[in-house]
Order: sequence, then C-alpha cells, then structure tokens
Amino acid sequence: AAAAAAASTAEPETQAGEETEAARAARIALEQRREAALRARMQMVSDQQARPISPAAKAAAEMKAVESETSEEARAENRVPNKEVQQVEVDGCLVWEVLLRKETAEDKYGFIQANGKLDFQTRLANPSPRPRTGGEAQTQRPPEESPLPGPQLLVVRRIHEGGLLDRWNKRHPAIAVKPQDRICTINGETSIEGMQREVREPKIVIKFQRYPERFSIHLKKDGRRLGFRFERPPTGIHMKEVRLTEVLAEGALPDNNRAEVEAKRWDRVALPDMLIVAANGITGDANAIAEELKRCEEVTIEFVRHDMTLQAALQAKHKIRMMAKMLPGGGGSMPAGASSNASPSSPGL
Repeated sequence: AAAAAAASTAEPETQAGEETEAARAARIALEQRREAALRARMQMVSDQQARPISPAAKAAAEMKAVESETSEEARAENRVPNKEVQQVEVDGCLVWEVLLRKETAEDKYGFIQANGKLDFQTRLANPSPRPRTGGEAQTQRPPEESPLPGPQLLVVRRIHEGGLLDRWNKRHPAIAVKPQDRICTINGETSIEGMQREVREPKIVIKFQRYPERFSIHLKKDGRRLGFRFERPPTGIHMKEVRLTEVLAEGALPDNNRAEVEAKRWDRVALPDMLIVAANGITGDANAIAEELKRCEEVTIEFVRHDMTLQAALQAKHKIRMMAKMLPGGGGSMPAGASSNASPSSPGL
C-alpha cells in the first residue's frame, strides 16, 4: 500500500514535468515562426524600396490611411476623420477641413496658393485695367496704398493632377476643393506666414472657406456719392451686367467696405472687376442698370464675384506676355491700336 501511495504521488510530478517540456517546445517553435515572419517582412520592405510603388499599391495605402483616421490612435492625435468631413455654412460661406498626409518622399500636396492679403489690397488700390491705345503702360500702385487692410488668408490658384489634394478631391467629389477657395488655417496657424511655414510639414489639416458667388449690399447716398466707377457697355453691344472698375476714396460704397472689413466679412467687400448684375431689381440690361445707378438716391446692388473668369483672364495675359518675350525683339507690349474698341467708363458715382 505504501509503495502504491508513493507511486501515485510521484506520477503527477512526472506528468507536470512532461507538460513543461511540451510548453517549452511550443514556445520555441512560435519564436522561430515569428523570426521567420520578421525576416520575410524585412525582405518585402527592402524589395518595395528597391522598386517603384505601383499606383494600385499607393491607392491601397491611401485608403488604409483614410480608414485609420477613425481609430482610437487617430482620435488621440485629433486627426480629421475624412470619412466624416462635411461642409458647413458660416455667415453665407462654406467651411470645411481637409487632412493631407505625405506617406512617401514622392508625395506632393499638389496645389499652388497665393497671398490673399496682397491680392485683396492690390485690387482695391488699383482701378481695373481698361483697354488702352498706343501701347501705354498702366501704372500699378503697390498694395500698401490700399485704403483697407487685406485678410490673413491664402487663395488656392491651381490644383495639380495626381497630387494629394487632387486625389482627396476624387474621393470626395461632393465637397472637392476648387481654385479660388480660401485657406483660413493650416495646422491651427491663422497668419499667412504661419500657414506658409506649416504647409512644409508632412501632415497638414487645412480649413477651407468658399465665398458665395453672389452677394447683395444696400447703399444710401445721404448727400454723398455712391463712391465707385463702372464700365459702360460698348456702343451697339447689348450686355447684361456692368463691371465695377474702381472703388473711390470716399462715398457710400467705400464706407460700406470699411464696415465689412471691420466686421471681418471679407466676402462682402466689393472689389474692382466684380460684376453688377442688378440694381434695385433691374436686371438683364447693362444700360438700364447704369441709368438706375446714376439717378438713384438709394440702391440695392447685386454683385457677382467673377473670380474664376478673372483668374482665367490673368493666366491668359501671362501666357501672352511670355509668348511675346520669346518673339524676336519681343518686349511684351501690345501693338498700337490693338485695343481701339475700349469701353467708356463712368466718371464716378
């Protein structure tokens, strides 16, 4: 009996020892598999670095990055979840945020931006260029001569195909960024210098703003002039709108612009080259609009921003100047008499 008891007590110890050996063998086998998997992964990374990444692989990486934006890690880093991004209307403007992140050295954000403050002040300081004869050069006033300060904004000028922003647009066509959209902040920076610095970072969160294409203002003369000049339609040509060519130093419109700037409603400031499409409900006839602006004491004016057309015209003029410089003896000036059909401008209301 004693021998049996001894055998029964020793048996579990032997079995326990055998289980420990089995666990050790399993652990060693698992470590070996992990090492093999790690070596295979390192080889795969090395192979990927040695050859160009295919467009399909890059697209898959982008989608994975987008999906990761809703993870716990993403929320901890306050990333913008692009899947949930929406445009919201704030004081008549559309506002939304976009996250762009460079995953490889070849990635480019792919957009050109301009200094919105200089653009605003340059337009306000200078009358809209009018066609001239004899090849005269029109003197350009510096932006420092603007009667009002410009906004701390950047303006999207161009979006390059294949860049990160272009690819973001294709994934979000309903809220795609467009040329002439304003940039309010980049990574929380609100100054132009700060935004231009942050755009060099590998990850940027951009807050965009889109101005309404049309806006209306109400002006009263109250013994003053309206305070602007506009371009009259050429004789014998029917036009539907008149073009604002200059905002004068004094008058109802300059005062209204000043109030809008003080309230930081930059989208409601009337600038040269905007189109007047209605005056006191008169629409569709530029001559009738012009007459109403001349005789009224009080007026509600509807403006069309006209930014896209203006940008296209500026790009076309730039190309013409570049082509002219490439011609033998080219100085970039237009031939005399080339603009003899200049439209008259109002003397100032």
